[in-house]
Amino acid sequence: PFAETEELRMKLAMKYGAQGIPHFVLIDSETRQVITDNGVGDVQNDPEGKNFPWKPKSFGEIWPSQYLTRNGLADSADLASKHLMLYFSAHWCPPCKMFTPKLCEAYKTMQKEPGNDFELVFVSSDRDEGSFNEYYGEMPFCALPYENRQAKEQLSKLFGVQGIPNLIMLSPVTDAATGDRTLINPNMRSVID
Repeated sequence: PFAETEELRMKLAMKYGAQGIPHFVLIDSETRQVITDNGVGDVQNDPEGKNFPWKPKSFGEIWPSQYLTRNGLADSADLASKHLMLYFSAHWCPPCKMFTPKLCEAYKTMQKEPGNDFELVFVSSDRDEGSFNEYYGEMPFCALPYENRQAKEQLSKLFGVQGIPNLIMLSPVTDAATGDRTLINPNMRSVID
């Protein structure tokens, strides 16, 4: 009987991408669809289960109503018709500190192009607001306000961000009712670098 159990364990590990233990996958009992394959992280981030069953939210559900510009907060609806680049980065990250100046120069150049229809938003993985403010002070583009930590975590999860720096490109809003956007390029860093 143990051989059958081991074979089943291996099949399940392959199917759900288990690379180690613990690994917790939550499956919808009706649809049999995976709700989350990061149940361990979900339990760690929500030990009381307030957000159970941890169904991933869409971009439109995650994105805040305001974002940070050089002139203060602005209405996110202003970004609806623009392509959106999200820059996941942090002050403490050496590769980020090397890439950020290149990205800043590329942003300034692209903003001068006629008909530019994009905005770039810094999504911080900094450990405190002081570090965020210092690092964001070096950037000419917008940012997700630092206090939106939950949105940062959910965006990282939604787009599978596992390391930084990470730069992705999203379409303009595809559904005005939901605010959702389509992922166009999950690796814009390779384009800029």
